[in-house]
Amino acid sequence: LTVVIFAIYRFFKSSHKQNLPSIENKPLFFIIGILIGTFATSIGIGGALLLTPIMVGFLRYRVKDAVSAGLFFVIFSSTSGFFSLYSHKILDLQKGLVVGLASLFGVFIGIHLAHKTYPKKHKNAILIL
Repeated sequence: LTVVIFAIYRFFKSSHKQNLPSIENKPLFFIIGILIGTFATSIGIGGALLLTPIMVGFLRYRVKDAVSAGLFFVIFSSTSGFFSLYSHKILDLQKGLVVGLASLFGVFIGIHLAHKTYPKKHKNAILIL
Protein backbone atom coordinates (compact mmCIF):
# COMPACT_ATOMS: atom_id res chain seq x y z
CA LEU A 1 0.00 0.00 0.00
CA THR A 2 2.87 2.35 0.78
CA VAL A 3 4.39 1.71 -2.65
CA VAL A 4 1.08 2.53 -4.34
CA ILE A 5 0.67 5.76 -2.34
CA PHE A 6 4.21 6.76 -3.28
CA ALA A 7 3.53 5.83 -6.92
CA ILE A 8 0.43 8.04 -6.90
CA TYR A 9 2.54 10.87 -5.48
CA ARG A 10 5.14 10.35 -8.22
CA PHE A 11 2.33 10.14 -10.78
CA PHE A 12 1.03 13.49 -9.51
CA LYS A 13 4.49 15.07 -9.72
CA SER A 14 5.40 13.60 -13.11
CA SER A 15 5.07 15.56 -16.31
CA HIS A 16 2.35 14.52 -18.74
CA LYS A 17 5.20 14.38 -21.28
CA GLN A 18 7.83 11.82 -20.35
CA ASN A 19 11.30 13.03 -21.33
CA LEU A 20 13.19 9.91 -20.29
CA PRO A 21 12.77 6.52 -21.96
CA SER A 22 10.41 4.12 -20.23
CA ILE A 23 11.87 1.20 -18.31
CA GLU A 24 11.57 -2.10 -20.22
CA ASN A 25 12.21 -4.97 -17.81
CA LYS A 26 10.17 -8.15 -18.32
CA PRO A 27 11.12 -9.79 -14.98
CA LEU A 28 10.09 -6.59 -13.19
CA PHE A 29 6.79 -6.53 -15.11
CA PHE A 30 6.22 -10.15 -14.07
CA ILE A 31 6.80 -9.33 -10.39
CA ILE A 32 4.56 -6.25 -10.59
CA GLY A 33 1.86 -8.38 -12.24
CA ILE A 34 1.99 -10.98 -9.47
CA LEU A 35 1.88 -8.39 -6.70
CA ILE A 36 -0.91 -6.32 -8.22
CA GLY A 37 -2.85 -9.42 -9.24
CA THR A 38 -2.65 -10.78 -5.71
CA PHE A 39 -3.50 -7.52 -3.97
CA ALA A 40 -6.10 -6.21 -6.44
CA THR A 41 -8.10 -9.40 -6.73
CA SER A 42 -8.11 -9.91 -2.97
CA ILE A 43 -9.96 -6.60 -2.54
CA GLY A 44 -12.03 -6.84 -5.73
CA ILE A 45 -10.51 -4.20 -7.98
CA GLY A 46 -9.25 -4.79 -11.50
CA GLY A 47 -5.66 -3.75 -10.93
CA ALA A 48 -5.40 -0.88 -13.41
CA LEU A 49 -6.02 1.49 -10.51
CA LEU A 50 -2.72 0.31 -9.04
CA LEU A 51 -0.82 -0.40 -12.24
CA THR A 52 -1.28 3.00 -13.93
CA PRO A 53 0.44 5.10 -11.22
CA ILE A 54 3.27 2.58 -10.96
CA MET A 55 3.87 2.60 -14.72
CA VAL A 56 3.83 6.40 -14.91
CA GLY A 57 5.49 7.21 -11.58
CA PHE A 58 8.22 4.58 -11.51
CA LEU A 59 8.57 3.13 -15.00
CA ARG A 60 8.23 6.47 -16.86
CA TYR A 61 5.45 5.43 -19.24
CA ARG A 62 3.21 7.99 -20.89
CA VAL A 63 -0.20 8.18 -19.21
CA LYS A 64 -2.10 6.89 -22.24
CA ASP A 65 0.29 3.95 -22.63
CA ALA A 66 -0.06 3.09 -18.93
CA VAL A 67 -3.86 3.23 -19.15
CA SER A 68 -3.78 0.91 -22.18
CA ALA A 69 -1.55 -1.54 -20.32
CA GLY A 70 -3.87 -1.34 -17.32
CA LEU A 71 -6.88 -2.22 -19.47
CA PHE A 72 -4.95 -5.16 -20.92
CA PHE A 73 -4.03 -6.30 -17.40
CA VAL A 74 -7.69 -6.21 -16.37
CA ILE A 75 -8.56 -8.74 -19.09
CA PHE A 76 -6.37 -11.34 -17.40
CA SER A 77 -7.26 -10.49 -13.80
CA SER A 78 -10.98 -10.49 -14.61
CA THR A 79 -10.78 -13.79 -16.46
CA SER A 80 -8.92 -15.51 -13.65
CA GLY A 81 -11.27 -13.98 -11.07
CA PHE A 82 -14.28 -15.20 -13.03
CA PHE A 83 -13.04 -18.79 -13.19
CA SER A 84 -12.04 -18.78 -9.54
CA LEU A 85 -15.38 -17.42 -8.32
CA TYR A 86 -17.32 -19.68 -10.67
CA SER A 87 -15.43 -22.77 -9.50
CA HIS A 88 -16.30 -21.91 -5.88
CA LYS A 89 -19.95 -21.33 -6.88
CA ILE A 90 -20.03 -17.79 -5.49
CA LEU A 91 -20.73 -16.00 -8.75
CA ASP A 92 -24.16 -14.73 -9.78
CA LEU A 93 -23.89 -15.26 -13.54
CA GLN A 94 -27.08 -13.37 -14.38
CA LYS A 95 -26.12 -10.18 -12.52
CA GLY A 96 -22.51 -10.50 -13.62
CA LEU A 97 -23.54 -10.74 -17.26
CA VAL A 98 -25.63 -7.57 -17.01
CA VAL A 99 -22.80 -5.63 -15.37
CA GLY A 100 -20.23 -7.10 -17.75
CA LEU A 101 -22.14 -6.18 -20.89
CA ALA A 102 -22.83 -2.69 -19.56
CA SER A 103 -19.15 -2.25 -18.78
CA LEU A 104 -18.28 -3.04 -22.41
CA PHE A 105 -20.20 0.04 -23.47
CA GLY A 106 -18.50 2.05 -20.74
CA VAL A 107 -15.07 0.91 -21.92
CA PHE A 108 -15.79 1.97 -25.49
CA ILE A 109 -16.99 5.38 -24.29
CA GLY A 110 -13.98 5.75 -21.99
CA ILE A 111 -11.49 4.85 -24.71
CA HIS A 112 -13.16 7.27 -27.11
CA LEU A 113 -12.98 10.07 -24.52
CA ALA A 114 -9.35 9.25 -23.65
CA HIS A 115 -8.29 9.55 -27.29
CA LYS A 116 -9.97 12.95 -27.56
CA THR A 117 -8.44 14.26 -24.31
CA TYR A 118 -5.12 16.10 -24.13
CA PRO A 119 -2.50 14.21 -22.08
CA LYS A 120 -2.39 16.77 -19.25
CA LYS A 121 -6.19 16.74 -18.83
CA HIS A 122 -6.19 12.94 -19.05
CA LYS A 123 -3.62 12.73 -16.25
CA ASN A 124 -5.61 15.16 -14.09
CA ALA A 125 -8.79 13.14 -14.62
CA ILE A 126 -7.00 9.96 -13.50
CA LEU A 127 -5.72 11.73 -10.38
CA ILE A 128 -9.24 12.86 -9.50
CA LEU A 129 -10.48 9.28 -9.80
